[in-house]
Amino acid sequence: MEFGSWRITTIMRTAKKYGLLLASTLLAAAPSYASSITGFTFTPDPSSQFNTSLSETFTSSEASVTGTVGCPSFTEARRSLIEGLCSGEVGTFSLDVDLTVPTLFTVDISGVLSGETAATGSVDILDLGDFPFSVKAGSFDDTVLSVTLPAYGPVDVLGSLDLTMVRGQEITLPLTMSVAGKSTAVPEPSGEALLIVGLLSFAGLIRNRFFKAA
Repeated sequence: MEFGSWRITTIMRTAKKYGLLLASTLLAAAPSYASSITGFTFTPDPSSQFNTSLSETFTSSEASVTGTVGCPSFTEARRSLIEGLCSGEVGTFSLDVDLTVPTLFTVDISGVLSGETAATGSVDILDLGDFPFSVKAGSFDDTVLSVTLPAYGPVDVLGSLDLTMVRGQEITLPLTMSVAGKSTAVPEPSGEALLIVGLLSFAGLIRNRFFKAA
């Protein structure tokens, strides 16, 4: 009996030792990173035809330009402009992103457009392209761009927002850019880890039964 007890105790200690070693190795190898936004600025175009009241905010996963963009009514002082329309650049932006993993990058435009005529525009992003959109009068919520970016590391995404609206019309935004990569979620236990947990439980069960029988 004493020899059997020593043997079971030795098996259990060995299983526990290597089980904990394997579990810590698996947890250390698990990913714990995510792409993130580290900075964002938006600069209205001073020579724009539009009246703007915009501000920018950002978090680690989302950057937004919010406020209003209006097309002023036609006046004698603006006869050089295309009568009936305001069209051109509203402003430029600079988005600092740390792309640590392949990351889904999206651009969404939502809000309210006054009047009865649809407005058009585009988000131009350096090295990615020109992405046009059209929004209806009233409430709207559209995805302008959705693309997976490679793990470049720290990058500066430069671009601009363009709009075309009829005179007297106003659009209320946000324009939102977001990143979504791998997160720091707790990983699922692997098959090896589950096996070790099972062995430890089994060893403990055998030990309890052995001492009860003794």
